[in-house]
Amino acid sequence: MFLGLMPFLALALGIGPLSRWKRNEPSELIRKLWWAGALSLAVGIATLFVTDIADAWKVGLGLGLALWILLSHGINITERYKHRGFAAALSDLGGKGRSYYGMWLAHVGVAITVVGITMVANYDIEQDVRMSPGDRYEMEGYVFQFDGVTRLRGPNYVADRGKFHVYQGDKLITVLEPEKRTYTVQTMPMTEAAVDTGLFRDLYVAMGDPVPGTDGWAMRVYYKPFVLWIWLGPLVMAIGGLLALLDPRYRKLAKRASTALQEENLVAESVTARPAPAMSRSTS
Repeated sequence: MFLGLMPFLALALGIGPLSRWKRNEPSELIRKLWWAGALSLAVGIATLFVTDIADAWKVGLGLGLALWILLSHGINITERYKHRGFAAALSDLGGKGRSYYGMWLAHVGVAITVVGITMVANYDIEQDVRMSPGDRYEMEGYVFQFDGVTRLRGPNYVADRGKFHVYQGDKLITVLEPEKRTYTVQTMPMTEAAVDTGLFRDLYVAMGDPVPGTDGWAMRVYYKPFVLWIWLGPLVMAIGGLLALLDPRYRKLAKRASTALQEENLVAESVTARPAPAMSRSTS
């Protein structure tokens, strides 16, 4: 669904803010946006040559669309204030231009989300490995060192807690402690994954079951790039929507509509309360 709908939505998001209903000629929009489209297309094509995955075209499409949204909105804000200056931009942000900046932020949030989904869908790695204490496993430049399992008791469960030191080169990045819990009431085993979140990647470790007859455990290790961007994008969209709602023009329109409705109700009440004219009775 995302791949089928997003290209058309992204194209519309780039063109829409620069369009004036029934007043723009297509040639005028092409003149303003051609270089943004050309650069986005060039980045998308270049991605095909530097990406070594099977579906490289999906990565190029996603990054090209995100860049198209960002560049077209950069053109939009430049066109809006190139003759008015920076002071006018600040004035609009403080007053009647909040709906414009809200729209701008919401669309940028879409671009952030597109990047996040594109990268996660095409570059995430998931591996099931058997590890004993002291073993190391490397994934995408990160080394996961398994330091063993300890048994602990929680308020309503018993858990086996693993411990992983994660290195990048010689630098310790984080310590992950996934758990395999068994709740005492329901005797239901549950896996509590350990997660290290970063701006450009997330690292996950989840514990499986112990390997019978050994000190090893089945582990599942994940590398997911740009996951946080999938959450940051909607957050930026929400901030844009809130900023648009704070535009004073909307409150004035609502007040006018409320005043007009009150006047209509008063007129209707006066007509209803007016006595009907007396009817004359004729006799034959």
